[in-house]
Amino acid sequence: MPASPQVFVSHSAKEPETKAFCLELESHLTEREFRVLYDKNLEIGQLWRAVLDEWIWRCDAAVIVLSDAALKSNYVPYEATLLRQRWKSSAGDFKLIVVWTPGMLKESLPANFLPIQLTEVQSASLVDWSQNSKAATRDR
Repeated sequence: MPASPQVFVSHSAKEPETKAFCLELESHLTEREFRVLYDKNLEIGQLWRAVLDEWIWRCDAAVIVLSDAALKSNYVPYEATLLRQRWKSSAGDFKLIVVWTPGMLKESLPANFLPIQLTEVQSASLVDWSQNSKAATRDR
């Protein structure tokens, strides 16, 4: 039996809305037999940076969730750089989606994100997303 496709999620869970979105995304993908890889799934005692790096290089697809906290994070730009490089060099085999949370505008990316060129990558906006409308927004 083939292994489930793996999706890495780069995000900062410091905001309740982003954390809720990631949990909903995980639920949605898991129902469809994807394995979701993100910091919530780390085990105590694991060398978390080494594990995340391994996930980034072995995943079949990835989602980068951009939020205020993600833009201030030291780790999301690092992960985004590696993921974009995989996407750019994959000849279409590696799927990458950038999710813009409410309030995030392409014009407001800080200087450390500009060289990553995330605006070239397929993206989705969560402007209308709320926990009250999860199912409708998720399905879009």
